Amino acid sequence: MKRSQAYGMIDETKKETKFFRFVISPDPKTEDRGKDLNLWEITTKTMLGLEERLKQTIQFVAAVHNDHAPHRHVHVIACISGNLTPKDFALLRETATKESLFQRRERDAAQGIKQEQGIKQELELSL
Repeated sequence: MKRSQAYGMIDETKKETKFFRFVISPDPKTEDRGKDLNLWEITTKTMLGLEERLKQTIQFVAAVHNDHAPHRHVHVIACISGNLTPKDFALLRETATKESLFQRRERDAAQGIKQEQGIKQELELSL
């Protein structure tokens, strides 16, 4: 999606629509240590989880930032009818973390890395 398309989507929303901005940022030490997670898939599944919780379709735009910070992340602007509660934000965090860890396990398994080895390495790095 081009920037002009994103602005068009925002301009066409209903007046009662609220815009929420948040960042999905997998932990670079435990989740995205190989910088190989599919950030778009994590974002999509996170937004689908919020749609299910709120029982509404949510339009959103997202931009992956992987070039200006030591950790990769996604900026999201979501168009939502109504407000978000602390429980809604907790769901966003939990869903993104769950999907990030799932992808990490899948990638580690594909590379023949056992989860225990990854945890041991993480502990050694933190010491």
